[in-house]
Amino acid sequence: MITANFSGMSADETLVLSTGLWQYDTGQKLRISGVSGLSETTEVHFGIMKTDRAIVKTGGFDSQSNVLTVDIPNRFLELSDEIFGQIWVYIRESDTSAYTIRKIRIPIRKRKRPDDYVSPEDIPGKTQIETIVETYLEEHPSSINTVGMDNLSQNLKQSLALSTITSRNLLCTDMEQGKLFSTNGRNWDADSCTRSADFTPVEALTQYTFSRSESGYALAVFLYDNEKNMVSMIGMGANYTNTTFITPAGAAFLRFYSLSDSFEILYQLERGDSATEYQSPDFSETKMQLNENYMSGKTVQRLTPKMTDIYVSASFAQNEDGYGVTKFNTIYAANESITDNSEKNRYTIHVADGTYTDLQERYSGIDDSEREATNYCGIVCKDYVYYEGNVQNPANCVISWDGKTGFSGDIVYSNVSKKAPFHLSKIVRNSLHTHIKGFTFNCKNLRYCLHIETSGAGREIDWLIEQCVFLWGGNPDCTDITGLGSKAALGCGHSPLEHGRFKNCTVNASNGCAYLCHDNSNGTTRASGILSGADIRFENCNLSNGTIQCMSVKGDGLVDTPYVLSFDDCINIGSVALAISAPATQSAWKVEKGEEKAVKSNTYTKAETEQLITHSASLKESLSKKVTEITANSTNAQYPSALAVYNAIQTAIGGVENGSY
Repeated sequence: MITANFSGMSADETLVLSTGLWQYDTGQKLRISGVSGLSETTEVHFGIMKTDRAIVKTGGFDSQSNVLTVDIPNRFLELSDEIFGQIWVYIRESDTSAYTIRKIRIPIRKRKRPDDYVSPEDIPGKTQIETIVETYLEEHPSSINTVGMDNLSQNLKQSLALSTITSRNLLCTDMEQGKLFSTNGRNWDADSCTRSADFTPVEALTQYTFSRSESGYALAVFLYDNEKNMVSMIGMGANYTNTTFITPAGAAFLRFYSLSDSFEILYQLERGDSATEYQSPDFSETKMQLNENYMSGKTVQRLTPKMTDIYVSASFAQNEDGYGVTKFNTIYAANESITDNSEKNRYTIHVADGTYTDLQERYSGIDDSEREATNYCGIVCKDYVYYEGNVQNPANCVISWDGKTGFSGDIVYSNVSKKAPFHLSKIVRNSLHTHIKGFTFNCKNLRYCLHIETSGAGREIDWLIEQCVFLWGGNPDCTDITGLGSKAALGCGHSPLEHGRFKNCTVNASNGCAYLCHDNSNGTTRASGILSGADIRFENCNLSNGTIQCMSVKGDGLVDTPYVLSFDDCINIGSVALAISAPATQSAWKVEKGEEKAVKSNTYTKAETEQLITHSASLKESLSKKVTEITANSTNAQYPSALAVYNAIQTAIGGVENGSY
């Protein structure tokens, strides 16, 4: 639900909504308030980008609250130029009198089209091409009467081709992390470089100009033959923004790489001897094929990314077929086996039911001074690799880890500060496009249950945590952490342009802190005027009254493009604290709390209750130890309050065990 409230605004002001929608979202609604003259006949016009048309909608009107609610057309969210979609509120007094009373601008964030997306705005029973043909005939009614069908087919073919090929930029590839070998043009892992993920077709003995929007980094262009064997390489020095060349005989494809790790640099390949103003590639090769095949009666299937499935189960035997390739005993081993993941070559790791303690065993007794070269202890996620347990019943797929395991006696936080079951990190490796679904995390004495650190990554980060239960015991055995532990169940460092979502999750933190986050500086080349902050959402989650803390630590003007943290249809949202640390002088965070869902009785299933009871036993032991410590080190005046806290928590745990919660 997107809300547009015009209260206090003059009639000629345009309302610009800071919270937008994703491209290809469906079933969205717009609620308009604070405007006089609204009624059930009020029209809302949704402008379709790249066209001169608008879709007209009417909706439900609540006269008591003066609120109009309309469905946002799915077609409105199909197109995105990473600019604001335009909406007009329109009053029609009669057949001859109508006028616009308000205007709304709403950002539509660009993303990849889902493979299974079908536009609900398409006419039922008609293909996209049939709709285009029908539109063409409507606009050229004389065609059928004045030309034969052969000429009509040819004219329509040309019309379709002209309507789809609009860009001078011939590149038809996305960028990915990595480099290319200068000897053969093949992939080479390099964290500090970016390369074209795919090949762009070129013609032999033809003049081209290759240009980029930002210099300062050396760049190399590679040319390949029809078999994609390298023919030649063209180097661009750090100070060059463009270079002109003639492709050699036998050239059929082009790739390139840059020594920059920025995904914000714009690249262009065009015919001719000079660089012109940048245009976005329209990837029209597929469109041309569609037009050609439509005319010849052929069927075309849309290209989709490759997905490889890998399976994890503690019951897999080392001698069975597929072990070590598609079958593994641990999530860690499955994840580390993947070396060629990319946007077009994705993996899903499917984890069978069971309780997994392999991380606890792997890192037993290892502290900060002995951690692995990855800088973290745990599973460091990978880009376009997805992790799925039991999404129907997460209680059956448990990751259990007590970071104290392997240490004798008490521990300090530095013994466990790099440990978490999952790390989404830009520091170690790009793991910024992923999802984690269907796990229960039964953890304590770690950094967090889940750790996300995007470190100003500067690209469209998109991650999802769904159907997970976080049973967080805090750090009760770390003697240098006061009280029941100050670390949160979920610990995150967020960056500009980041989009993250927690969906259908339960966060149960014994130390009372559910989510702790901080901002990161702008690591992109994008100017502040067109930069957007992080957009982090909790949807349909139970926060178990845990506290939320948003820390601002960067003093680089991020308040002009605020980070937004929102809670939609959640229950038990605890207190929210906006903290500031130098060099920041004010908070860059904006917290939006929607209406909380009502707390229902018997919320937990039987399996979930059993997990909570198991978890509560370890909490009792930890709490008892802390009370003993407080008693030994406190005055008699302080002891009763500590005992009262302990008794209150014991009562709460007892409520879970006897079924009253």
